[in-house]
Amino acid sequence: MGMKRVKICMDGTRSSGGMKENFQENYVGTLEVTNGIYGITYHEKTAEGDICNKVELSPGKALITKDGILKVTMEIVPGEVKEVLYSIPQGSLSFQSKGSEVSFRETKDGLEARLHYVLGFGGGYDQKTEMNIRVVSAE
Repeated sequence: MGMKRVKICMDGTRSSGGMKENFQENYVGTLEVTNGIYGITYHEKTAEGDICNKVELSPGKALITKDGILKVTMEIVPGEVKEVLYSIPQGSLSFQSKGSEVSFRETKDGLEARLHYVLGFGGGYDQKTEMNIRVVSAE
């Protein structure tokens, strides 16, 4: 497939402490397929600075990285607990992710993916995320 310019739509829910929040985010970025790994890259502009985001999908695994004013490395593997590294200019912290679903498939227009995971921050505070990602050609 090579690299192509795409529209990226992410939506889903985040829930913690009995509260549930719906989210929807849209970006323009790139999709690149190399050796069966699907790489989605997009940029965010925030008041604090820019962030380069990358989602790499391979069978049974997702790797999410953020680089810029905020640095995050998070691996999601269904049934496994993984360490998440989170760094901002004021300092760093780590927490855990436990994946429950990583699935994706090519479509005639691009790619569809589902990521379900729980972030554990300690002290009984967990955040459950169910995210759908749709990637379609921007051309």
